[in-house]
Amino acid sequence: MPDEHMDELMRAFALESRLAARGEVLAAAAKADGEERIAQALRAQAASRQVRARRLLRLARGKIARGRDAVLGAVRDDQAKAADLYQSLSPDSVGSLMHGAKVERLMPGMLERAAEGDGAAQPEGFAVCQVCGFVKQGASPQRCPVCGALRNKFETVY
Repeated sequence: MPDEHMDELMRAFALESRLAARGEVLAAAAKADGEERIAQALRAQAASRQVRARRLLRLARGKIARGRDAVLGAVRDDQAKAADLYQSLSPDSVGSLMHGAKVERLMPGMLERAAEGDGAAQPEGFAVCQVCGFVKQGASPQRCPVCGALRNKFETVY
């Protein structure tokens, strides 16, 4: 594996890992502020990022805001950084990370939809694909629309 490709994989791994950890902290802050629905969506996004970080690490091996507006702003900033990262990667890296790029494009609307509610958690939770990190509100689909994984590859985040 060329050094440049390995560097890109490790930068992507570091970003996804950091954003996953930050998402967990933001979820805890949202929950403490009574924004359970936003906290739930943030936990699902964090789980998605953890899946992608693990995938990036496998690829590399093989070759704290408070308040509703602050949390939403921080997440939008993180999503923009992740989207910029995927857009800046070389074609070789993008090929390896295509699922992450697709999932990242789907993320922004999820948190906005969660913020529209009354603050109560969604009883059905969010289904997170453990292969690519795709997130769907509610029950797991028969197949992941991003990577094609079967329903048994989804984990529910409450």
